[in-house]
Amino acid sequence: MHTKRLEKEEVVEEIISWEAPEYEYNPKSVFWYWLSLIISIVLIALSLWQKNFLFAVFIFIAELVLLYFSNRFPKLWGFKIDDTGVAIGDSKFYPFSDIHSFDIHPVDEEYKELILRMKSKFSPYTKIFIFRDDEKKIEQRLLKFVEKQEIALSLVDFLEKFFNF
Repeated sequence: MHTKRLEKEEVVEEIISWEAPEYEYNPKSVFWYWLSLIISIVLIALSLWQKNFLFAVFIFIAELVLLYFSNRFPKLWGFKIDDTGVAIGDSKFYPFSDIHSFDIHPVDEEYKELILRMKSKFSPYTKIFIFRDDEKKIEQRLLKFVEKQEIALSLVDFLEKFFNF
């Protein structure tokens, strides 16, 4: 009986996949909503006093949007890292050639945040939640293709955490 040997080794592509929320959900207290409304009313009154009606309309619309999004639960997204890049759901894919570097920041007891620094100037950062237990596996996988660099928190990130948004 003749058996056929494989002449080339089969390369098995390692794929890391997981599901995580779109962002960290922070429940808001009644005090948070009252403070938001008071600040908006003061800004609207100030803009009307200065006869800046466009700014008053802007503040009103911004407050409506803030109230709408403040209590929205995050969607669950599927993430995947393979030999070609990082995929977010079925619609977004970032090849490793478009990623400059990455860093990982702590979020809470369950999650950490994978921050991808892109080469694009229009969309410089992409943030993805990862499970704390998967951090080393994801980091080792990314280090094969992308450099790890420290990425400092931006002012917007700091304000988001400070105001519990």
